Amino acid sequence: MTWSVLAVAVGCPHAGEISDYARARTNELCESRCESCHRADGRGDGLAALVLRVKPANFTNKEFQRNTSNKQIAAAILQGGAALGLSPEMPPNSDLAMRPEVLQALTIKVRNFGR
Repeated sequence: MTWSVLAVAVGCPHAGEISDYARARTNELCESRCESCHRADGRGDGLAALVLRVKPANFTNKEFQRNTSNKQIAAAILQGGAALGLSPEMPPNSDLAMRPEVLQALTIKVRNFGR
């Protein structure tokens, strides 16, 4: 599934278009904020995950993909785990509240791990 098809699935504006800026920023954010725990392939077994009490979500897991809505993924990214009754070790990314296209692109990236 392409970025634009997934964008429509998660409710992105403008007929599902994700800008090159949002894609680039998403890749930067994943590298700097996500990969230490979730790894570049989304499996949730990055080096930092070794010391966490609650292991990070495995985005490649079919059950995770089936049982987690796009809204829940976006909320976990934005608000962090503690706000949703999930792992308190998942930090919030409240700076993304002012960049909804990037938040949507991150949600799409999480969905892409389930393909």
